[in-house]
This record gives sequence, structure tokens and C-alpha cells, in this order.
Amino acid sequence: MYIMAYTFILVAVYGFKIDMKRPFYFDIPDENSGTMKYYRAAFNADFSEIIPTEMAPKLTEEDFKILQKIMILSILGKKNSPQTVIFLKVLDSSICLM
Repeated sequence: MYIMAYTFILVAVYGFKIDMKRPFYFDIPDENSGTMKYYRAAFNADFSEIIPTEMAPKLTEEDFKILQKIMILSILGKKNSPQTVIFLKVLDSSICLM
């Protein structure tokens, strides 16, 4: 879930354009039947507000390009921590069964 949180931060705080329409897929084994259950979840930040604190770093376009190219969030993880932003109004997330 931290990946979605960082994605929301990149969009809301830094204004980067990221396609967030792609759902996440989860495979969860059913302990009772022994079968695998497949779930699709879509998340959005429509009812959230993200406020950067004074500790929030400045991300450059070059930082964003690096994130896009290597698809590793370690750079963002080093530049952001839970203390650098405040999430408000997180109301609901829903999971759709497939």
C-alpha cells in the first residue's frame, strides 16, 4: 500500500502526471477450502487531502524521470517519509471480487 501512497503524493503534492486507473490484483488462499481467491482492488484519493509539511523535499523533473525509468521507489523513499506529509479525510477503499 505504500506504493499507492507514494503515487498519491507524487500526483497531489508534486503535480506529476501518473495513470492511476490500473487496478491491483491480489491472490489470497482460502484456508477453509484450500482454493485460491482472486481479488481486484482499485484505489483513489478522491476523498483524501495530502498536505506537505515543511520537511517535504523538493522533487525535480529529473527525480521523476529516474523513478519512471527504473521503476524503483527507493529514491522516493529516501526523499519522503511518513513525517513529510499528512493524509486527511481517508474515508473508504473498496475491494471488488472477481
